[in-house]
Amino acid sequence: MRQADFVLMPKSFRLNIICYVTSLLAFLACLGNDASARNLDILTVCGTPNIAILVLIAQKEGFFKDEELEVEYQPLQNSKLAIDAVVSGQKDLGLVLDINVAYLGFAGVSDVRILGEIMKKSDDGIIARKDHGITTPGDLIGKRIAYFPAGTTYVLLHRLAKKNGIDLGKTILIPMSPPAMQAAIVNGDIDAASLFQPFRLNAAASLGARAVQFENDGLYQARVLVAARRDNMVRREGSINRFFIALDKAARFANSNKANSIALIYRELGVDKEALEKTWPSYEFGLENVDRLLTSELMGLGEWILTAQPEFKSRSVPSYEQFLQRRIPNALSAR
Repeated sequence: MRQADFVLMPKSFRLNIICYVTSLLAFLACLGNDASARNLDILTVCGTPNIAILVLIAQKEGFFKDEELEVEYQPLQNSKLAIDAVVSGQKDLGLVLDINVAYLGFAGVSDVRILGEIMKKSDDGIIARKDHGITTPGDLIGKRIAYFPAGTTYVLLHRLAKKNGIDLGKTILIPMSPPAMQAAIVNGDIDAASLFQPFRLNAAASLGARAVQFENDGLYQARVLVAARRDNMVRREGSINRFFIALDKAARFANSNKANSIALIYRELGVDKEALEKTWPSYEFGLENVDRLLTSELMGLGEWILTAQPEFKSRSVPSYEQFLQRRIPNALSAR
């Protein structure tokens, strides 16, 4: 609209336009102020999708909004990246695994705290190719086995080898990222891979009858933990409490609504509904505070690190007490 046209309009009409524009600007300013206020309750969270199930359910079902909390979740390829994001201050909270904390003890990092446990998982397993001559665990001797260093699948590989009397020194161990392992086993570049979900499910779907899998079968049930920097733990205490309240609602939902939970999140996990339904029993949902049992298990993993990796053999098992903080409200904890 030209200025001359505006001037020639009736005065009452011009006043209406001015009032409308003024009201619109005021409304937009209020929105901006409201957004700024909501930013105080935003939590940034990261972790692999298979251990972020409760976060995804809480988002989908509005449990975070019920607690006046906005959670921005970033999926990652492995949980070590979640530890790194917390240590660097890039994320408020990281979903990590007990083995990550066990390695953290050797890293000399002192400002990370483990606030509580939200679930357990045993979805790690070995997938191998039958057409490469593997039908039993013993056939892994002499074969190329991919693994992710310092992760749960590495622990499982060692425990499965011990159970079956396999000397891993007589295998060819190849460190790889989970996505690279999935591609390599499908392409035939390796003979076997120790993988978690959804990578193992996707590889199995691609290989079909050419795949054989050696399941966890109780060899290693990993704890899923919430990590934060110490300063964030103190500064965001109220928001973190509400985060746990929302996750408790999500855990109750997951335990009583299996089909609905799977329907809500299967896309985010990168698998189809039927595949997720099969692996669902490998997840246990429930909030628990850190305790002496966790400390004992971390010490056990620390001792395993000393024996499994030559570069740690001259080290001593660290104390893990410094990392543990009881931050789950007692009313929500199973203990």
